[in-house]
Amino acid sequence: MGGTLDFSVMPQSQTRAFGPFTPLTSCAIVAVLLIAILSACAAPIGVKRVDPKKVQREITSDVLMTGKLSSATANLLRYAELFESYAKKPAEVIELLHKGILTRALAGERVSRAAMVALA
Repeated sequence: MGGTLDFSVMPQSQTRAFGPFTPLTSCAIVAVLLIAILSACAAPIGVKRVDPKKVQREITSDVLMTGKLSSATANLLRYAELFESYAKKPAEVIELLHKGILTRALAGERVSRAAMVALA
């Protein structure tokens, strides 16, 4: 009884140290999981330095300064689903939005500050 252990009489499933996986399979699984985790940590967005004055001009730009809609106004038109209509009849669409916001404000409804700023 006290000598060496005889592994030849044990069933094969009990002699494997890694269960149903071979060491090579286990390493492959670990490698795939490691690659998946590390690729999920990579930043999908890049950063580019820009002159602060240029950024300020872009943020505060309006139709009078640039001839283009401000981003706030463009977003409001998209939200109201009027962006395509604005391209055809800009004055009518802006007038419609002004009337809609004014009507809501006079009726006591809460009007978002962003909508008022976009149409200012």
